[in-house]
Amino acid sequence: MDMDHGGMSGGSSSSSDNSTSSSMSMDMSMKSYLHFTKGDVLIFDTIVPSSAGAIVGACFVIFFLSVFERWLRAFRQSLDIRFHARALRLVTEYGSDVDKLPLSDTQRVAQEQPRKFVLSHRLASGALTAVETTLHYLIMLIIMTFNASFIISAILGAVAGDMAFRRHH
Repeated sequence: MDMDHGGMSGGSSSSSDNSTSSSMSMDMSMKSYLHFTKGDVLIFDTIVPSSAGAIVGACFVIFFLSVFERWLRAFRQSLDIRFHARALRLVTEYGSDVDKLPLSDTQRVAQEQPRKFVLSHRLASGALTAVETTLHYLIMLIIMTFNASFIISAILGAVAGDMAFRRHH
């Protein structure tokens, strides 16, 4: 059992190297508590707001990203309603002997009949789902920085967007 302890005599240099590398990794690590400090990585390694002005600018971008997400949600809901009414019109025009219904009746019947498959509607809805999901994940990654100013901006943007674009049916 030959145990080589060659590094033991020069232990001071090796321990200083370890402490330097551990302190560097501690400086670069993510804070897992709410904070208002600067220097958090925002989505990409190259985006690190390190001044007060940069943080304010990042907060504005996050705010408008959240507002845009709420607009996209409202747009998708209104598009789904229009797609459903159009599908019913296509069915009444080409697929059955049912008399043409006025739009108000079409909207009433839209809740009673199952949705019809129209490829162009599904492709557009799928594309919007992809964009909406991407925005959700980007906002989630921003919130996971635990930077309180970013979180507050995302919440205020969601509230403003909801107030501006929510439609009551």
